[in-house]
Amino acid sequence: MIFKSNWVTNKRSEKELFEYIGDMNNMPPILPEQVVDIKADNDNLAFTIQGMGSVALRVKERVVPPKQN
Repeated sequence: MIFKSNWVTNKRSEKELFEYIGDMNNMPPILPEQVVDIKADNDNLAFTIQGMGSVALRVKERVVPPKQN
């Protein structure tokens, strides 16, 4: 299975984007329809890809990107 997305322009600040992407609760709405049995919290995301198997992800560490001038 190949996951593809279009390029988009980000209108959020670096901090907002980092916080959004770093919260696994925000991932389920952007997963494709073949992904089922989704369980998410701030640090964990688990799901099944139909016909393939299960996946479990855990955020081990969050490293805030350095500020750019």
